[in-house]
Amino acid sequence: MEIKIGNKGRITLPLKLRMMLGIKEGDYLTLEITSKGILLKPKGPSVEET
Repeated sequence: MEIKIGNKGRITLPLKLRMMLGIKEGDYLTLEITSKGILLKPKGPSVEET
């Protein structure tokens, strides 16, 4: 999958991908830099949300 970096370094995750991963507006992702590039993962609920 290829996405374009937009204004202020922002990226947009396509709707189909967000739906597959259950990502909604306001959700957080964790970002890891790996030897192969950047890894984005959905972050689980915070302590306040559980």
